[in-house]
Amino acid sequence: KVVYQSIWEASATGFAIDLGILYKTPFDGVVLGMSISNLGTKMQMQGQTLLVTYDPDPTTTGNNGKIPANLGTDSWSLPLNFRVGLSYSLISTDLNKLTFDVDAMHPTDNYESINLGVEYVFDNLVALRAGYKSLFLPGSEESFALGIGLREAHIGNVIVSLSYAYQNFGRLNYIQKFGAGINF
Repeated sequence: KVVYQSIWEASATGFAIDLGILYKTPFDGVVLGMSISNLGTKMQMQGQTLLVTYDPDPTTTGNNGKIPANLGTDSWSLPLNFRVGLSYSLISTDLNKLTFDVDAMHPTDNYESINLGVEYVFDNLVALRAGYKSLFLPGSEESFALGIGLREAHIGNVIVSLSYAYQNFGRLNYIQKFGAGINF
């Protein structure tokens, strides 16, 4: 993936990959997953904003007080995130599916935290979701979330999915997320 950041007329670009694996355990309905995110290059700000003029000796007259210079910025690594998760399907029939999920995150630029979630799917069409994000993360504004999804609605040869989530974001109040997917 390409990572791009800009601030006014300065920007930084980096490249990174995310790697993950899912393992279906021999225990019925239990899946283990692991991933590492943002494994890649360092980034460094560059651009017009960092071009300045410099006077090496402002107390002396007659010297060149407008020497072109470039403000140096430090490079930084993308924040690595190691995640491990466990999913357990308590109920898994043709009509009903109930799945519990938990994942633990170990980022290089923050404290460790845990996410919890549960999803109920009826007839592989409607999904009801609830969860708690950033458990044990000091000062986190994230907390509980509720969601609903319409899964695999067939319109001709096209499969459509829609989702909506409502999340408490502490002092920032509540946020709403909408998602849509189309498979041909």
